[in-house]
Amino acid sequence: MAKVNKVKIEAEIKNIKLASAFTEWSFKKVVKEVEECIEGDLTIKHKKIAGNLEKLLENQEKLGPFLQKHDIADS
Repeated sequence: MAKVNKVKIEAEIKNIKLASAFTEWSFKKVVKEVEECIEGDLTIKHKKIAGNLEKLLENQEKLGPFLQKHDIADS
């Protein structure tokens, strides 16, 4: 991280950390859904998985805890 500090300003570093945390959070949701499909031997289209992720992002009850944890005001 010391090398990153030499070329990035603090705001950029904060954004990178937030983006990585969001990616991890959202991938966990997608991976869980894919695992359930595999375990249940179900066939599901990519479009359906993407749609479910979009619905997740629109659901404030599910997105809210992530926003609160990372001190993000909903705009």
